[in-house]
Amino acid sequence: MNAYEKRIIFIGDSLTVGSEVAVNKRWTTIASNKLKSDHINMGINGDTTLGMVSRFDKEVEAVNLSHLFIMGGTNDIWWQIEPKVAISNIMTLVAHALHREIAPIVGIPFNINPKRVSKEWSRELDLDHIYKQMEQYQDDLKQGLKLLGIPYVDFSSNPEVIDCLDDGLHPNEKGHHLMAQLITPDLL
Repeated sequence: MNAYEKRIIFIGDSLTVGSEVAVNKRWTTIASNKLKSDHINMGINGDTTLGMVSRFDKEVEAVNLSHLFIMGGTNDIWWQIEPKVAISNIMTLVAHALHREIAPIVGIPFNINPKRVSKEWSRELDLDHIYKQMEQYQDDLKQGLKLLGIPYVDFSSNPEVIDCLDDGLHPNEKGHHLMAQLITPDLL
């Protein structure tokens, strides 16, 4: 390993990438500093949980790591994929990690803020339905992880984050800071 004993890969979508925020202000960077670990951010804008599963072997397996932080599902729900399908994909990633003796951690994404989603998107999508599907996804994912004893970070547990979604979907710098606050050293 590099400077630290632990190395985390963060795999996910734009909520993991954090491209709207400077690298040193992203929740993934703040969290890995807090955990005294090296990290690689393998988030991809627009990615779905199926996309994460499909790139697991190529991207994740090629890196020597101790932990895999998985967060996704928002794009799945946005594109009307059933919550149970996204959960199945997350659980597939967890199983892949466990099989390779990598400790999985799952991030529960926060919900959208329908009041801040652009009018263009609002006209094309049923934001109320997306909001309800996200709630179901969050609840069912947490329930499944609890049953399996898989650690998770519930980013939806801090309602302040919703106010930091300038476009209704992506956290601003303050949102990233609030997300990082939920990462605790006992996670590793």
